[in-house]
Amino acid sequence: MRKPILSIKISDELKGKYKNEIEELQNLLLGNGYDVSVDGLLGPNTDAAIRAFQNETPTLVADGWVGQNTWKALKNEQIVNYNGPLGIRMTDYFLENDEYFRDIVPKDTVYLHHTAGGGNAYFVTQSWENDKRRNGESLEVATAFIIARKSRSRNPKFNCEEGEIFRAFPEKYWAHHLGLHHPNNTELNAKSIGIEICSYGGLNLSSKGHYTTTYGNVIDEDEVYDHGTEWRGYRYWHKYSDEQIESTRKLLIALRDKFNLYFQEEFDEDWVEFKAKAPFKGAPGIWTHTNVRSDKFDCFPQPELIAMLNSLKKY
Repeated sequence: MRKPILSIKISDELKGKYKNEIEELQNLLLGNGYDVSVDGLLGPNTDAAIRAFQNETPTLVADGWVGQNTWKALKNEQIVNYNGPLGIRMTDYFLENDEYFRDIVPKDTVYLHHTAGGGNAYFVTQSWENDKRRNGESLEVATAFIIARKSRSRNPKFNCEEGEIFRAFPEKYWAHHLGLHHPNNTELNAKSIGIEICSYGGLNLSSKGHYTTTYGNVIDEDEVYDHGTEWRGYRYWHKYSDEQIESTRKLLIALRDKFNLYFQEEFDEDWVEFKAKAPFKGAPGIWTHTNVRSDKFDCFPQPELIAMLNSLKKY
């Protein structure tokens, strides 16, 4: 294990002396959304990032010293370093800084979504990067987390594993992910953490017996959930895989423990229905996009998802 940097002042005399430790420090800063190069050198950008992090952390003094408290705070800010029994593995594939808001707002809510598209979390993040306003400015629309499906790309660098957790920006910050025409829209987005589960959502059954997405993709039968009756216009759905549901469970527990979140005690199929009061008034807990948007389909009431949510009270 690398020796942590303890009470080391940023100065020219340290350049090259603690290269491994400095690279670890820079990786932690990068993982918290600060624009630094991982070069093992204590230059002005790294110094500025340290002071900015300290300034944003109420328990720290913005003095540029990387002591025990700063080191621990940097690690605690990263769920990727969560080393409890859950064993979370996470891939950081961050959006550019102007794609989300760097305001630190206390979190008390988690919203579950699905992508209504393919399972490659890299491509989901890239689509948010490319989604701009008419004037070319960033839209700041994204969720902090994406739960991928197994997908293979021409470039192996962009391969995803089933249930792999991706982080698009540090979860202490926020981006728009609800799209509400409601006075509380900004507040509800800022105080919530969005999780996007990769799924095409509603499927059609073709005359040839194929299950197809709205884009024409054919989905294997073993990836189809049959709701039995129509819900929001669809009977068949691109089901969330067991691995995705398990990763969502682990992530919810980690977020609950990190932010001291309140989760509801009971969930049933009605949980996915439109709620005219509680979420709009900012009630804490686990909500989903369909609770606040009658025109949305995420998330659908797959029994395994509901059962997982009900299991959270055991942990």
